[in-house]
Amino acid sequence: MFYFLVGMLLTIAIIFILWPLWSQVLQGKQASAADVELPSRVATRAETNVTLYQDHLDDLTKTFADGSINEAQYRQLKAELARSLLNDSEDNNAILEMKEIIQIKMTAPWFARGFFISGLFILPILAVVIYQHLGANNEDWKVAEQLDYKYQLLQQPASVDQRRLNEINRELLEKIEGSIKNTPGNTQTWVLHARIAVEIQEFDKAINSYRQALELQPQSSQIMAELAQALYIGAGNRVASAVETLSTKTLAIDPNNIMALSLMGMMAFNTEKYVEAIEFWQQVSALVSPNTADAQTLQQGIAQAQSRLAMKQSADNDSTTRPPASAAGDSKTDKASPGITVAVSLADNINFQPEQTVFVYARAWKGSKMPLAITKLQAGQLPLTIVLDESMAMSPSMTLAMTQGSAGRVELVARLSLSGEPAVKPGDWQVSYGPVTWGENAKIYPLMINQIVQ
Repeated sequence: MFYFLVGMLLTIAIIFILWPLWSQVLQGKQASAADVELPSRVATRAETNVTLYQDHLDDLTKTFADGSINEAQYRQLKAELARSLLNDSEDNNAILEMKEIIQIKMTAPWFARGFFISGLFILPILAVVIYQHLGANNEDWKVAEQLDYKYQLLQQPASVDQRRLNEINRELLEKIEGSIKNTPGNTQTWVLHARIAVEIQEFDKAINSYRQALELQPQSSQIMAELAQALYIGAGNRVASAVETLSTKTLAIDPNNIMALSLMGMMAFNTEKYVEAIEFWQQVSALVSPNTADAQTLQQGIAQAQSRLAMKQSADNDSTTRPPASAAGDSKTDKASPGITVAVSLADNINFQPEQTVFVYARAWKGSKMPLAITKLQAGQLPLTIVLDESMAMSPSMTLAMTQGSAGRVELVARLSLSGEPAVKPGDWQVSYGPVTWGENAKIYPLMINQIVQ
């Protein structure tokens, strides 16, 4: 479509140029009889002007002699007659000069006209060739087309196949990497690459790209916040000093950065600093629009933190310890935070190494396939029973609570990742189960990993 429009514009431009050229130059109009007689007509006009000047001067002299005008008036009128005659002579000369120019143009040699006409076609072709090498034919144009195609698909979420969406994102990554080679100093390209990598859960690539972007813009609070979130999620929602440092630095530059505030709240919640979590999330709640899904999720998170804080304070007052978690590992659950209990194991026919990564997560039964609660294990720990709950959310806006509108139905997935990355790749082993209802603590769902990913 782009090249079609360019071609139309070039055609119209050439027609506008050639049309008068065709009637004036290409047809080689010969001078008309009137044009040939132009010099003689100009000479006749000059003689007439001289005669009229002499007659007017004679009349003026007689009038002065009769005493009808004084000497000053006589001299002024005589000067005006002379100036008029001079102006007429200059006009005649200009006409002759213009005729000579026209004759030169009309009799221009054919090779000159051919060179001019050839240029009309050669220059647009040359412009297109240069544009393809230096303009949008670098990977930028392909990236824009791919992004547009992706967003069109996302306008119809019910018909979007997650596997196809992952393929599109991987193609996008390849095209963006080509663009980065051409323009390594473009911060926005690095950020776009990182965001797409996060979507398909390739956090190593995302972290590297965010760091490259941050080197180009060291004071960008948004890039800092996104890098901190990628580090946090890539580490399986574990608090690290780098994540906390980046989040703190982000808020020092932009105290209202929603992503950094949300992340600080999540880290505080996961380390049982509920007062801090409530304060951070209340700041976020004041910044987002009310009556939105994000606002409702934040309120649920605040309520959950308040409930846990009350239980912790009650336990401290009674000098009792908090009930132990109902699952092995780092997972926690209580009555205020219902979870989903799963028993994860590996089929006997799978060859694995004990240090290989296993991801266990819950995602919405319908709609987005981003994990709502996720944890990372090692294959050597299996079999293992764990609880997926709100504390394992990837972000405050993507939690198990958001499934309440669909009766809390989720899909459970366990996957042995040969590459160690969360994104599904051929050769991985996995199992999925669903739909199940979030909050049914009494039930244990078996997840035996036994299906190879093609």
